[in-house]
Amino acid sequence: IGYELALSGKKFVSMNAIKMIPASSLIDVCDWIKNNTHAKAAFFHPVLFRPFRACTKRQGFIEEKLDGNIAIVDRRFANIYYSRFADIHRGLTYLDFPEKHVAALDLYPKMQERYLSLDGAYIEFLKEKYPGYRYFLTEKGHKLPYLLIFKNSHFLLYDLTQELTKTK
Repeated sequence: IGYELALSGKKFVSMNAIKMIPASSLIDVCDWIKNNTHAKAAFFHPVLFRPFRACTKRQGFIEEKLDGNIAIVDRRFANIYYSRFADIHRGLTYLDFPEKHVAALDLYPKMQERYLSLDGAYIEFLKEKYPGYRYFLTEKGHKLPYLLIFKNSHFLLYDLTQELTKTK
């Protein structure tokens, strides 16, 4: 889901209009992260969660809109961006969409589906490729074999250093 702060300040709006996320849920998880993790902590998070870095003051893995816009400035950054985009979405790339300009209504649900399909084995691949990313932020219902350290009505936060023997 793409999270954008609505002008009212009361909702984070899904870019694909699937659902509305109360701003309080997002602010709640951001505040918890700021108050309970090291300032240099790094997080895997939904790519469409645009305000992650701003609201947590922590390192985020990739943000689709912001990082994508910067990627056009320098091909070295573009390579990093496209590699991370594919990795966090199990190989999905913009080339998987035949249109020259991919509409958000087509792209975002597929990105969300791929992110929510990540399992413990794939996350282990991500951890090995991107050492230092200790936390995994996801949506409610995304069960993983790691210690759940925070949850609210919309978000789950896992500590990737604390692997469980089975998903709770």
